[in-house]
Amino acid sequence: MPQDYLLELEDATFLPVGSDGPQLSSVSLTISKGEHTYILGKAGTGKSLLVKSIMGLIPLSTGIYTAFGRSMKDPDNLTLHYVRKKIGLLPESGILINSLTVRENLVFPLKYMSQNKNERPYETVDRILKEHQLEKIADLNPYQIGINAQKSIGLLRALLFSPALIILDDPYEGLDQDGILLFHQYFQSLLEKQHTTILLFSRKPISPKGIFARYLLMERDQTFRSTDRNDSRFFTLPEHFQ
Repeated sequence: MPQDYLLELEDATFLPVGSDGPQLSSVSLTISKGEHTYILGKAGTGKSLLVKSIMGLIPLSTGIYTAFGRSMKDPDNLTLHYVRKKIGLLPESGILINSLTVRENLVFPLKYMSQNKNERPYETVDRILKEHQLEKIADLNPYQIGINAQKSIGLLRALLFSPALIILDDPYEGLDQDGILLFHQYFQSLLEKQHTTILLFSRKPISPKGIFARYLLMERDQTFRSTDRNDSRFFTLPEHFQ
């Protein structure tokens, strides 16, 4: 596996436990460090299944899947922990825990997943909320705030440990213009810090300028076709979205 590859899948088939047949077949895909990748695919192409497979939630049946230099063929718990610590995830649904406040949603991973026991999680979270001007919603529950704020908090939580890779599963779903612009600002910030590589899966052809180096079309046979943001299948945004 080349050193700059974060993920490498070669003819990989993933078989969910209890399934009669593979849900993802013969997937070949590489994600390189710093090569921000936008994958566009219609509903039913298997985007969310691929995200779960990358996270080790669906076992590899045949082929090769390597993540951060570790084989994901029957990975043990240490390997899964290592790989998942390298990845920040914004899922399509179930972003936040509704019984916890916004502050507590951000504190949760710091308290229970961080290896640094000397951290002061509430101070860390309050600093993040202030930096992003979100203090006013800190004590609200997710169901009391809009989808723009919910997804923003979810993204900030996924970035808490400065992951090597951030995976976004249909992040634009439910966002209005302000929410889309806010996400593009987050992407620009990640680009400037040059630490976290972005892997975005979307059914909506919304693509900001200057962020993504690579565009792929995911089709129903789980193949990927290389393209660019000027492809007619990508929607060219008005200037205020760029």
